[in-house]
Amino acid sequence: MFDGDVEDPAWIAAARAVCTSCPSLVACTAYAATSLDKTTFLAGLTATEREAVRRRSERTLHRKAVVKRMRAEKVIASEISFYTQYPMRSVELDMAGLPD
Repeated sequence: MFDGDVEDPAWIAAARAVCTSCPSLVACTAYAATSLDKTTFLAGLTATEREAVRRRSERTLHRKAVVKRMRAEKVIASEISFYTQYPMRSVELDMAGLPD
């Protein structure tokens, strides 16, 4: 739709409308997740929005790895939350798939 990080909400809404009806949305989303492109509107997201998603994903992966390591050492959920300052609910959800 456009190249660059556009601030106009009308342009972004129009671009998202095109993306949601595009038959290549799944492939485009996969490409956008790994692309280092910092300017193009891809898969219904601006470059700034994609970077925010990427940062959240990296933080989540890190948190899950920390919880997994601490749980392997038999640290309980409340202590993991206390020492890491991760929300208790996030720790509990991360631990749900781990062996006791």
